[in-house]
Amino acid sequence: MAKVFISYSRKDIEFAKKLTGELQKNELDFWIDWEGIPPTVDWWREIEKGIEEADVFLFIISPDSAKSKICGQEIDTAVKNGKRIIPIVTREIEWEDTPPQLGHLNYIFFSRDDDFDTAAKKLLTAIQTDYEWAATHRRLQVKALEWERNNKENSFLLRGKDLLDAETNLALNSSKEPHPTDLQRGYIFESRKSTDRQRRLLTGISIAGVIALALLAVFGFYQAGQATNSAATAQANLVVAQTARANEAVAKETAIANEKEALRQSKISRAGELAALSISQREENFNLAILLGIESFNVYDGAQSRKALLDNTQYNPNLLQYMIGHQETVWEVAFSPDGKTLASAGYDNTIILWDTVTRTPIGNPLAGHTDEVYALAFSPNGKVFASGGKDNSVLLWDVQSGIQLGKPLLGHTKAINGIAFSPDGKLLVSASYDGTVILWDVASGQPAGEPLPVSKYPVYRAVFSPDGKTLATSGEDMIIRLWDLETRQVTGELRGHTFAVTSLSFIPDGSILASGSNDSTVMLWDIKTLAPIGDPLKGHTANVLSVNFSPDGKTLASASRDHTIILWNTDTRLPIGSPLRGHKTGVASVAFNPK
Repeated sequence: MAKVFISYSRKDIEFAKKLTGELQKNELDFWIDWEGIPPTVDWWREIEKGIEEADVFLFIISPDSAKSKICGQEIDTAVKNGKRIIPIVTREIEWEDTPPQLGHLNYIFFSRDDDFDTAAKKLLTAIQTDYEWAATHRRLQVKALEWERNNKENSFLLRGKDLLDAETNLALNSSKEPHPTDLQRGYIFESRKSTDRQRRLLTGISIAGVIALALLAVFGFYQAGQATNSAATAQANLVVAQTARANEAVAKETAIANEKEALRQSKISRAGELAALSISQREENFNLAILLGIESFNVYDGAQSRKALLDNTQYNPNLLQYMIGHQETVWEVAFSPDGKTLASAGYDNTIILWDTVTRTPIGNPLAGHTDEVYALAFSPNGKVFASGGKDNSVLLWDVQSGIQLGKPLLGHTKAINGIAFSPDGKLLVSASYDGTVILWDVASGQPAGEPLPVSKYPVYRAVFSPDGKTLATSGEDMIIRLWDLETRQVTGELRGHTFAVTSLSFIPDGSILASGSNDSTVMLWDIKTLAPIGDPLKGHTANVLSVNFSPDGKTLASASRDHTIILWNTDTRLPIGSPLRGHKTGVASVAFNPK
């Protein structure tokens, strides 16, 4: 069963006791310092050991734990060891005050109106997700740390089947959380080097031994031929016997080496077959070609697999292109209405405008925000775009010149997660962590009425319907609300997701609303009946961070923290081909070129 390390503040001890009782009830092993540290021992070393040997690191967030130096050190140790971190909130805290190492994670709230059992079920689901890989990751990290702490002594390196299993697991799970650590990669690399070096040494010694024994045998036979006494003959026979035994030992060593070499050659052959298949599929199914190239690389990192990957990347630049410019995570992308410009927003506090034809930046990055930028939107006429982020402000920009227009739009008290223009371009909506949505008059830069009190929890998205009469909002409370923009009243609530609803998108004709959630699913909703269209779409293995319909409404794209993008057929609600892979970490935003 999963082993959970619990980090908490002493002021939250009653909640911690209740939580450990729930873990015990579900037969989950846990480590917590009131029972994990024997007296008279090095308490910090015991804490480090508890974290290193845990499959999951559970952090209880409260104003006190956020300020605790020890809790901060525990988080740092968990991050260093690549542990899966699950933050849970027991007492309300300002988002800006939470530990920065947890900012990108999805919180589970025990402090809200939801009953304890509902929140506990979410926690148990999170703990048990990908448990087998988490346990493998933990075992490998413990071995790697033991090797490091013993001055990287060769006797602690992996050998034989253990090494092959470690290499296979690392290749198959490198995109999953918890991600492999640099120490693990170095440990496996040195283990492989040592094994190959030892094999070469044994082969050399064996060859030298065979030659030496052969010479002894010849000499023995010669002596036997010259000697006249039986003792000399017996000695020669003994040499022959020793030679036979030595040859048998060499044969065994050679067989083992041959078996390993055969396995390596088998991997090379299989990787070559996959690379050839990848090349053969480029014309008919480029997505399949990409996946086959990746699988070839996973089987064996050789010249053929690398060539297939690189050639595939360059083969169809319209389907796969990298644009590098930001210094930190890119959180949002948006196309201009004419499709000629792409805007990207980053954690480096900047916005970059890209020429979609040349795929190069247009001018210098736009620096107007004082903190991370989370949201972008172009006006319908494409002349203006808006941005919002962690500094609680909305900025308007002239697309052609890249100059900021007017003063920042100020009204929110916390970070802004989502913004959108109305279809006529007269209104701009912003959604915030402060639980409100503000409608802005674009011409005056002033709020168009009072903020909409959506929820007491963070609001992640607010989008206009294509006819401009309805506003849809969603957030941490898992409820999608539909608002009549004329009366400013809620006309419907859509409930179905089991975690925060992170993204919304209307189909171009306005008849369907798509929603993406941290429960790893996508849902389609009939706007007339306010009912789900079929079952949730399941294909991702982690939080869905963005959904977007194609301009013709026939395709829905979803992006996830599992590093993939899935294209869905809107009519059949089935995936179109295999997931698109290429990013090394989670995909936060997806958008279609309108042209």
